[in-house]
Amino acid sequence: MLSHKGTITIETERLILRRFKPDDLEQIFYNCWRDPDVWKWTNYKPMNSIDDIFTLNNIFTDFWFAKYEKPDFYNWAIQLKYTGEVIGRIWGIRPDDRVCQNELAYELGQKWWNQGLMTETVKAVIGFFFNEVGFNRIYAGHANENPASGKVMQKSGMIYEGTMRQACKNNNGVFDNVSYAIIADDYSKEKLNNTLTEPNRNNIIITGVPRAGKTTLCRILMRHGYTHISMDAIIAGFEQCYPETGINTYQDLSSMETLCVISKKIAPFIRAMIEGEYSGYEGERAVFDVYQLLPEDYTKHLAPLNCTAYWIGSSDCTADERFEILKANDTEKHYTFYKSETELREGCGYIVEQSRLLKQECAKYSLPYSDTTYNRDTILNMILSNILEEREV
Repeated sequence: MLSHKGTITIETERLILRRFKPDDLEQIFYNCWRDPDVWKWTNYKPMNSIDDIFTLNNIFTDFWFAKYEKPDFYNWAIQLKYTGEVIGRIWGIRPDDRVCQNELAYELGQKWWNQGLMTETVKAVIGFFFNEVGFNRIYAGHANENPASGKVMQKSGMIYEGTMRQACKNNNGVFDNVSYAIIADDYSKEKLNNTLTEPNRNNIIITGVPRAGKTTLCRILMRHGYTHISMDAIIAGFEQCYPETGINTYQDLSSMETLCVISKKIAPFIRAMIEGEYSGYEGERAVFDVYQLLPEDYTKHLAPLNCTAYWIGSSDCTADERFEILKANDTEKHYTFYKSETELREGCGYIVEQSRLLKQECAKYSLPYSDTTYNRDTILNMILSNILEEREV
């Protein structure tokens, strides 16, 4: 027996899946529905202008909102947590109580493709359908010329079942329909496997400005079985040996512009390292020590992975205060010991400026940021305790 619950709110790490509201109409139009590429493999036509909103309004009021009262109607707006924007939709096309199955369909604005957001959405809905409603089978299909949709299905745990030749028609004509499905037994086994293996991939990113305690914390984590990977050293290697990559901390840009340029290049590079199975043996964890990483790029490239990030900086002081603290703690082991006072003062200005940006951006994306200017050891111990506590969960 199915226990239909209707379109109730589901939250994931980055998304809120909820019922559509009247004021979502304009957002879904601009973010998704007016793009021909979104509709390329469907029977629907993209909206050409805002005037088509009137047609959409009829869909909202006469069809969707009325059906939300039915317990077997499943139609979610996909909303980004950190901006509140509605960027797509996922729905159950045809729930079948006789065999306890439902078909999934989804669409996402092109701006948000290739960020793992659709996979995150599909996984959440599949979990809801199995755990809360009691479906035994969830299935979906895609045009054979649209393999990206199939990758979402695969990453969500669905299994390829076959290809129905020339079985469907869309805006490009008749096409082969590639079918995927997952049944309750598959889902239970996948959950068990994830439970057994996930702790072995608990990688950490420690990021933030220089001399805030990044490397110190990474070295402490080495005592707890983490491999320390210095991305700053890797960046230096790229600068010297592969200038064609455009990774250059000494280019003719401001400190803030340099931070943005390198962050956008290094975030997908870290992701490739993680997905490339860099670990030397099963169970090894890594801590990535990196200066130039913005919350936006972490959210786009790394948040979908089993990889937690912590930002540390010096945002709650002035550049002069930062300079005095730096000089008071400088030793021959620190690279700053050999810099002139002019260079140090300029660097402290950059550090405070960048720290304030990171603090602001972390708040925007609901990511952990800590200021280590005055209570560095205490703050680092708190972060360490949090990492080790999560590791044991």
